[in-house]
This record gives sequence, structure tokens and C-alpha cells, in this order.
Amino acid sequence: MNQPFRPPAVPLVTVDPFFSIWSSGEVLHRDATRHWTLVPHELVGLIRVDGKLFRFLGSTNQGPAWRNANQPSGMNQTDLRVEATRTVVTYREAEIVFTVTFMTPLLTDDLDVLSRPFSYVHFAVETTDGAAHSVQIYFDAAAGIASSRDDAPMVWEEAPIGDGWKTLRTGTWQQNRLSHRGDLTTIDWGYLNLMCEGTAETRFGPAREMRAKFRADGTIADANAELPRKGLSIAAGAPWLAAAWDLGTVSGSAERLMILGYDDGVSIDYFGTARPAYCFRNGLTFADIAKLAIAEWPKLAENCTAFDKKLRTSAEAAGGAKYADLVALAYRQSIAAHKLIADEDGEAIFLSKECTSNGSIGTVDVSYPSTPLYLWLEPELVAGMLRPVLRFAESDMWPAAYAPHDVGTYPRATGQTYGVFIDRVEHAWQMPVEECGNMLVMAAAHAVRSGSTTLAERYWPVLEQWAKYLVENGLDPENQLCTDDFAGHLARNTNLSIKAILGIASFAKLCELTGKAGADRYRTTAREYAARWEEMARDDEHYRLTFDGEGTWSLKYNLVWDRILGYNLFSASIAEKEIAWYLKHADRYGVPLDSRAAFTKTDWLIWASCLSQDRTIRDRFIELVWAFANETPDRAPFSDWYDTHDAREQSFHNRTVIGGIYMPLLVDHFDEISDSTKGVNR
Repeated sequence: MNQPFRPPAVPLVTVDPFFSIWSSGEVLHRDATRHWTLVPHELVGLIRVDGKLFRFLGSTNQGPAWRNANQPSGMNQTDLRVEATRTVVTYREAEIVFTVTFMTPLLTDDLDVLSRPFSYVHFAVETTDGAAHSVQIYFDAAAGIASSRDDAPMVWEEAPIGDGWKTLRTGTWQQNRLSHRGDLTTIDWGYLNLMCEGTAETRFGPAREMRAKFRADGTIADANAELPRKGLSIAAGAPWLAAAWDLGTVSGSAERLMILGYDDGVSIDYFGTARPAYCFRNGLTFADIAKLAIAEWPKLAENCTAFDKKLRTSAEAAGGAKYADLVALAYRQSIAAHKLIADEDGEAIFLSKECTSNGSIGTVDVSYPSTPLYLWLEPELVAGMLRPVLRFAESDMWPAAYAPHDVGTYPRATGQTYGVFIDRVEHAWQMPVEECGNMLVMAAAHAVRSGSTTLAERYWPVLEQWAKYLVENGLDPENQLCTDDFAGHLARNTNLSIKAILGIASFAKLCELTGKAGADRYRTTAREYAARWEEMARDDEHYRLTFDGEGTWSLKYNLVWDRILGYNLFSASIAEKEIAWYLKHADRYGVPLDSRAAFTKTDWLIWASCLSQDRTIRDRFIELVWAFANETPDRAPFSDWYDTHDAREQSFHNRTVIGGIYMPLLVDHFDEISDSTKGVNR
């Protein structure tokens, strides 16, 4: 197969943390498709050419559906391209070129489209020998996509949607919306929808029988003749959703379209109010949005193709072809690990799920590393990350003087996940300096990029309180957690101190932009702290992990904001020495996060590469991360925590922080895309 880059997992259907389906292999018919948790969420695709059956998607070795059935051979896959919004797969067999495109239009310039719960699957057949060939296509989806429980009774129905389209939908009999929260969880409410043009045959039924019927004659007629109307659990054989298309005799080209959608009804418990996705904020129904998704397919396909091309071109200019591979792979993962809703005022609320690391919602130190993607493309999404945290911090629910870690556990944004009790906040579980610094840097970056201080002014007392906290506690942090909490508590953390200093400078920037008093005072403090930091952290040829840790070292990735935001607090020689030190300690797949262990962080490694203005340095770091993604034996969505010796994932995957890969693009273009020089909109 022609494939220079082998992604660790291939994004197929990427809508939100619950509706997220991937292939764990680069050849799509060698494994079952899976939710990002790696639980099978099965989609299976077959194609029949001149009576011969091939499988192009899904595994023949997973689950009961294939037992005692003849196994169709895998179609010869010749190419796989993962672009930002599309995965394009090409097969060739029997003088037929078959192209399948999985597209989720996560376009940041249209938040209504971005928040729609739909993903497209487009089939295109082309003959190559000038002869005519009989072609039929089959696709099915497991009912288990709509329930995490095998014993839950299911319901299913056909629902005509208008415009010549029809829908199959299935979900649990008892709809307990927002019924559970957690990390490695899948959904138990709402309805999976398989939507097809009217020319398609659609059926509910046992997958084995429908596939056997399709093998025999290219149809699925009457495959579900004995099916009860409702009530079967998945374990008892709840029917799959299937569609088949007879393309007839193809002598040139032919194409068909299918849409997969998920109607969850409500998506997030937002401080006590159940909120649907952003696109439903003005009262449109699922059927209304489905009709828009159908009608706008040609334009969206054109827009996604153009966006993907433009993004790849920009990424290649910033870091070469390998960087473009990483940028494309990170795009859908980062966005679809969020849910976009609207609050009671109609403002965007962009809530991350902290996948594989505790399931928190709106985690501040998960938003912070992801911001390069969103600052570069759409700063309103950064505002959408900040609003829920600022609202929670301003409320009576949060008594601490520092910023909270999160606003709940997905999908319930109702209060912090851990460390908050009825009568107290458990300080040892918090990240006081970390989250204050993150919030202030993000708030300043948003204000500069967007040209608006409205959000900062709305929550000014909270931001000022956090700035004062950093002045008092940030230069030499006490023993506490930081975002790299998997490495444990750490006192006198030099990289955390950098974040605090930049947080203070960021509040000075906000004072300047709003015309409020304090800019000179906070900027002077930040400069004084930066000078003291250089003396306190110096260790011969580099700078320490902790102020008292002689011989230790760490990636000083937070320094990148000093350059982006133009604070110029730290001597240029610091970054030069650090980069030289990192290169001395580079392993096969990257530079370790610090001197304590061999693991590193994907996002921080790319950030560290931007400390140097030498393009060859950036390229070297990108090469290391690309090698990890291309060679890791762990076939899960793009990990941000891995071992630099053997490229093994260290448990994190599908996290929004992978948006940090976009830092080189942000560094190169922040000044030209920022609106602050055009006048601040207050």
C-alpha cells in the first residue's frame, strides 16, 4: 500500500466524545472499528463486484455476527490519506477503483456546522478497463454504538426524513439522559441514525443474515422478516442497521452517500441545566439539522477539501511534510474530544473531556495545551473554554483564591471532579499555580488574538485575584501538582515558575488592553521575577528541573509564550542553552520530559521546538514525534504521553491536548492574525 505515514489509529466518525469511531489499523478491514476507549463500535462495509464479495471496512473476526459465515476477503487497499476533516481510503480490485471518504465537517469558521452531530461516508466507484462491471455496496452499524450495556433492551424504527432520504435509528428502550459520567465511558441514551438516499435498501436485522443475503444476490430484502418490533438486548441479538446500494452496471463512475448521525437529545448538564449541542440553541430539531446536513453536502465537501489542502500547505511551510501529517491527524481528534454547546445567553461553551486521564470536563490544564489550534483558527473557541471556568470560579461553589482544575466530570459540568467537598477544598489535590497561570495566559492570548477584552472585563475580579495569587506564590512554588501530575507532586518547579511569571505578565497585558490600572506594576514584577528565575535556576549548561535540584533538567515549554505574546521577559540565551541541552539528551523518539524518567509529552515537545528560531531545530523535534506516531505499537488515537525509548503509549490517548501540535503555526503567524493592533473592542 502507498502510505508513507502510518497513523497509530485512523479517524472515521469523529463528532464528540461519545460519537467517536476509529480504526486501530491502517488497513481498515483488518480490525473491528472502535470507540476511542477501544471498545468495539462496529461498522462493516462490503462491496460486490461481478458477483464476488470483498470486505473494505471492519473485521471478520470480531463478535458473533460472523460466526459460521463464509469470510469475505479483504479488498486490496492501495492508499490511505488522513487529512484534517477527511479520511480518504482507496481500494483496487478486479479493474475497479473504489474510494471511501469519511468526512466530519469540523470547520471552525462555522460553529453551527462544527457542532452538528453528523459524519458523512461517501462511496465512489470507477472502472479502469473500459468494460462494464456489476457493483453493489453494503454497510452496517452495530446497535451497541447506542448503548454501553449488553443487557439493555433496545428499540429501533424507520424514520423518513424528507428530500428523498430515509433513516434507520436505534437506541435504548429506557432513555436516561445524562445518566452517567466518567472517563472510559460510552453513551446509554439517544439514538444512532443511519441516513441514506431513497434508492438504497435499508433493513434492521442480524448482521450475519443480512451479509449472507448480500453475498448471495447483492440485496438485503426480507433479511429481517422474523424480527420483533422492539425489546431485544444487544446480548439477545438486537438488530444491526444496514443499507445496500445497487449501482447496476458501471462502465465509468458512480457514487453514493450515507450519513451517520447521533441524536442525543441533550449533551451536557451545564450547571444544572441540560443543554443540547450548539446547533440546536435556537430551537431546531434533529430532523431540521439532518435536512441541512443533506442539502449542504456538496458545499461542505468542497469546503472541507479546500480547508484540508490549505491546512496541509500551511503546515508544510511551518514544519515540512511530516509536520503536515501530524497536524492533519491531530485536528479531528482534538476538536471531537470536546462538546460545543451554548449557555443561556447563546454564547459558545466549548467543553473538553479529559479522555483516559480521569474524565473531567473543562479541565484548565487540558485546555491550555490545546489552545494553539484554536487561537490559530478561531479564538471564540478559546473563549468557550474560558467561560465555564470563570463562571464556576466566580460562584459560591468555589471558595479557593486560586483557579479550579475543572468544572465537573463529563458530561456533567456541575462542579469540580476531585478535591472539592461540602465543607472544604482539599489543597493537596489542586494545581493552584498551574491553573492560575494557564487561565491568565489564555485570557491574554485570547484578548490579543480576538481584539476583544469583553470576556476579561466581565470576570475582572477573578482574574485580578489569580494574578495576586501568582505574585505571592508563583516565583518559587511550594510542593504541589502541575499539569504533568502523572510525575507526582514537585516543589520549587522551575517550569511552573515560568508559567507563573508569564501569568503575571499576561495580567499586565490585560490591564494595558483594558486601560485599567496595574499594567506597569505587574509588568515590573514579572521582569523582576524573570531575572531572579535565571539566577535561581541556572545549572552550568542548562537550567534545572527544581531550583534546588542540582544536575536536574526539564523541558521549559512554557517559555514559548514569552515569544508569542512579545513579553521578552527572559534572556534569549536561556532558550538557546535549553535547546542545546535537549538535543544532547534526545532519544530515538524524542527528548524526555525531564531528568526523572524516559517518557515525554507530544505537545510539550513540539512547544519546546519553538523555543528556537532555527528551523533545523524545529524539524529535528518534529522528526522525533513523527517517528513515534508512525512506529508506536499501540494502535489507539494519537497519544500525548509516550516512552522515548520504545514509543509505547503511557496510557493517554484521544486527548484534546494534541491541539498543541499547532504551536509552530501559531508562533509563525500570531502577529499577523491577531486583531489587537486594529483596536480593542470593549
